[in-house]
Amino acid sequence: MQDEIVSRLANTLNFQLASAEAQRMDNAARVGNLDAFDLVMRGRFLMYRVAQLTTKENCVAARAMFEQALAINPNDGAALGGDAGTYLFDMSFGWTNPQTDYGAKVLGQAERSIALAREEPMGHLVKSYYLTAVGRLDESLRAADAGLAIFPNDPLLHAARGLAEVYLGHFEPARASVQQAIRLSPRDPFLASGTTICVAPNSVSGIATRRSAKPIAR
Repeated sequence: MQDEIVSRLANTLNFQLASAEAQRMDNAARVGNLDAFDLVMRGRFLMYRVAQLTTKENCVAARAMFEQALAINPNDGAALGGDAGTYLFDMSFGWTNPQTDYGAKVLGQAERSIALAREEPMGHLVKSYYLTAVGRLDESLRAADAGLAIFPNDPLLHAARGLAEVYLGHFEPARASVQQAIRLSPRDPFLASGTTICVAPNSVSGIATRRSAKPIAR
């Protein structure tokens, strides 16, 4: 599971990095500070590295970039979404700290990201995955749908929706969501396998063969 959730999040980050340079000046004007924007881009690159070299150090380094951006602009929606994603990685890889409030760090920051920057998909993604992880499945489905209303061609949001449907036992809608993700991103080897991620240890399996699923209770 851990590799799968990171690779799916990183797939979206990679797309964002590829298009970021063309939108650099527009984004800089939107966030109001070019230094904060550069820090966000560096943080996204480091998050992408987590998929290539899975270490807590890479995740912590990415978090440092996002938090430096937030020190410059506490209302930077992209930085909030990225920072929330690093804490979701902590949950996925077992890097959690008992003194950390992951509800606030993941869900709280994701919701602030959505409120401040609707054009950023990461907040919707992180929110949906987190809600699935803690067993709030109907809310997770609604979060994915809210993101898809803005980003209808985002394959990871379709995969997130499929994940929530799997845990709800809605296998045909889950299959449809994953197939749409595959159509949108046919070169993605994970999507091409016809699977979706499950935010629980060792719980990745094909939708066609999956018969039961239990999310993490936290």
